[in-house]
Amino acid sequence: MVGPTPPRSFPTFRPEIEGLRAIAVLLVMVFHIWEGRVSGGVDVFFVISVFLLTGSFTRAFERDKPIRLAAYWLRTFARLLPPLAVGLVVMAAAIMLLYPASRQELLTGHLWASAGYILNWVLSEQAVDYYQGSGVLSSPVQHVWSLSIQG
Repeated sequence: MVGPTPPRSFPTFRPEIEGLRAIAVLLVMVFHIWEGRVSGGVDVFFVISVFLLTGSFTRAFERDKPIRLAAYWLRTFARLLPPLAVGLVVMAAAIMLLYPASRQELLTGHLWASAGYILNWVLSEQAVDYYQGSGVLSSPVQHVWSLSIQG
């Protein structure tokens, strides 16, 4: 008599994933620092995230467990929101100290959009040019767009 297949164990540390993350970080650094443009490094991070998310959902499905998407997103936001909040508070102080009053209202809106994970939509609506870099019309939080995509 054949019994149920025991659940497979999955490694908690995946060196190949860490290697891909390292490559992605290097791509981002090289292209942002020396080339002054966007690289495919962010895309690598997105692919890794989707791979891990798909694996998690597949394992739940294989064990006949419900896929709790809302719980997953809650855990993700709970993990990402504290460091984001600290960064946004620091940036709010910098905006109030370093930017002219004529730009503060717009940039404060960017801070709120970042906190709500919708900055990519706001910047798109305002036609902000990401490739403009650190120009006068750029936003000091425009790099948070990738977090908005994940959210």
